[in-house]
Amino acid sequence: MKRRLAILCTVLALLILAPFAWLVGSESGLHWALKQVQPWAPGELHIARLSGRLIGSITLSGLDYRLPEQRITADRLEFDWHPAELLVGHIDISRLHLAGLQITLPPPSANAAEPQAPPLPEITLPWRLSLHGVRIDDIRLTRQAPHQAQTFHIAQLTLQAASRRKRIDIAHLNLSGENFSLKLDGRLRPSGRYPHTLNVAWTFKPPQTDWLRGRGRLAGDLAKITVKQRLSGPFEARLEGTLKNPREHLTWQAKADITQIDGRRLDPALPALTGQLHLEGRGDLASADVNGRAQAHHPAWGAFDSRFSLRRMADNRL
Repeated sequence: MKRRLAILCTVLALLILAPFAWLVGSESGLHWALKQVQPWAPGELHIARLSGRLIGSITLSGLDYRLPEQRITADRLEFDWHPAELLVGHIDISRLHLAGLQITLPPPSANAAEPQAPPLPEITLPWRLSLHGVRIDDIRLTRQAPHQAQTFHIAQLTLQAASRRKRIDIAHLNLSGENFSLKLDGRLRPSGRYPHTLNVAWTFKPPQTDWLRGRGRLAGDLAKITVKQRLSGPFEARLEGTLKNPREHLTWQAKADITQIDGRRLDPALPALTGQLHLEGRGDLASADVNGRAQAHHPAWGAFDSRFSLRRMADNRL
């Protein structure tokens, strides 16, 4: 009797677990799950080819997701994770690779009023999330326009980060393009005023100018952000400033000491001036007051020392 009961329980367990095992452990189960999700997704989702399984690696190609005024396409996506970590409340993504990502955005409305910053979400995850190997190659952001679309290209994005309930730790976020790069690491709390401490390093190549390089820190919250940067390239500079209420009525104040200025390195068409510059200013998005002192030397004109003040009015007059 006991043996028959054990056999019956085993058969019932297999009948219950077999569909679940098929769903999460087979490629056909993955395809079935996708078909169930597609009708519920806003817009239209098309995938040319899909392989893998829900509890392992997944590869898809020919992703095309269309919304009324937006479109997202990708040549290829590779995803892998450790599903056993769910047992301890941990989503552990070991690899997320995207190639050929294109995002098309609608044109700005000609009749729209001054845009208002949308409210930021209050994010508190009930589980831990780890992103170990995120890499996106060949990103193109295109803004549609009546005459000519505008496209911004990012050659590669890499990310390693982890969240712990109310905190996000960024081990690294790297962006690179033809004439720029950005490296960021630090800590962020995605709730309230979004307090953060972020280390930032960047490079930029303006036309006809040597590479500019910067390194520093952003710290504070959405009420007040402190900015510290050291720049190098065709000049050396130290910049310190604060931004207040950046999402509502931005105001700023800053001071900068710029040394080792070489006009020819900034632009070969400029006079052969060398020297240094001190600037202090404050303002908002519509106006600014800047005071400065310039000390420079020209081979033919000699040395000069000047003090100046500039004021930019709300109607763009100086």
